[in-house]
Order: sequence, then C-alpha cells, then structure tokens
Amino acid sequence: MDRAGFEAAYRACYGDLCLVAASAAGRSAAEDVVQQAAITALARLDRFTDGTSFKAWMATIVRNAARNHRRGERREGDRRLRLAGMGRGRARGESPAPERGLDPKIEEAISTLPDRQREALLLRTVREHDYAVIAELLGVPENTCRSDVLRARRALASALEGQRATSPSAGAGGAR
Repeated sequence: MDRAGFEAAYRACYGDLCLVAASAAGRSAAEDVVQQAAITALARLDRFTDGTSFKAWMATIVRNAARNHRRGERREGDRRLRLAGMGRGRARGESPAPERGLDPKIEEAISTLPDRQREALLLRTVREHDYAVIAELLGVPENTCRSDVLRARRALASALEGQRATSPSAGAGGAR
C-alpha cells in the first residue's frame, strides 16, 4: 500500500477508529490517540500485508496507542478517564457518535465494562455495525462479538438496575 492508499483507507475508517480509541482511552484523548496511531502506522506501512483488512490492522494499532496513552496518564496521576465518542461532535472529521450526550450514570456503567465488550457494544449500538464488521475490527470470530455485546448489555442492565434501586428517589411513589 502506498501513502495515497493509506490516506483513503484511513479516512474511510476514521470514525470507527475514533470510537475504538474513545472506548479505550477516553473522550478527550480519542482524536490524539488515533492521530498517534496514524503516525505509527505510516512509519510501519511496509508491515501491512496487502489483501488483509486495513481497518483491523489500524484498530490494533489504535488499541495499542490507547494503552500507551492510559499508561502515560497513570504515570501523571490522572485517573479520571471518561468514555469517549458518545456525544458532542468534534472540530474535524466525522463524529463517532450521534449528536447527543449520555447520562453520566450510563457512561460510568459503560466505562466499567471489559475493553472488548465495551468496544463491541459501542460499535454495535453507536456506529450500528453488523457483527461481521465488528468481528473484523476486533479481530475475533463473529459469534464472540455477539456474546460480547450480549454480556455487555446484561452487565449494563444489571449496573443500571442496581443504581436505580439505591438512588434516593427509588421507590418514591406518587401516593402519599
């Protein structure tokens, strides 16, 4: 693949890569992580095998860049990572999520999911990808993606039900 081919393929999957980065590194770091991954990928373009999935190759580099970013933040003492890509548009490029914010309780519940489950869930629900595309991006079998999404949904339902049961307004009925 040459540089022009890289640029076209990169643009085509940019939104998905931002969602992968946001899922792993937080909302505020997503674009920086994807850009760092692009720099790394360009430097290693000779390692890309033609005929394989560019999107999956880039997603792996993005996950590694996100992991490095998290390590750097931990070293700096910043443990306040937030889930990214779930709202508010960006200055450039495609927004990885619809133009709406999520309830902070939902964001918190999503952020507690294991990385692959969180990525699979967001790619399915936010980007509305089918399981074959998610499997390609995550580098796992399609049925594994289905299981990850199902487990993530169950974990979220359980976490949110638990929050509802412990909230001060829970059980407050209309009758007095």
